[in-house]
Amino acid sequence: MYRERDHKLLDKGNHLELQTFRKDGTKEPSMIFQKSEDGFTGRTEEGAKNSKGDDCYSYVTITADKFTSIDEGRTWGKTPGPFIFERKYID
Repeated sequence: MYRERDHKLLDKGNHLELQTFRKDGTKEPSMIFQKSEDGFTGRTEEGAKNSKGDDCYSYVTITADKFTSIDEGRTWGKTPGPFIFERKYID
């Protein structure tokens, strides 16, 4: 397993907050999601920092067929560009 995390989803009325915790209980930056025309858009909370204290920013879109994540800062290594996961239908 690459990274195991615990999550808690909170309904804040006008948005959803996805809280993430490491197995030792350390809280990582939350993601804030809002309903969009096609699904949901999300971003890291303001002032988010990774475990090394570096600024980081993630922007996510979720539709019925696709999950796209764009990470900035020292979050995912050296490969630039978004991670795009498309749903594949198998008969």
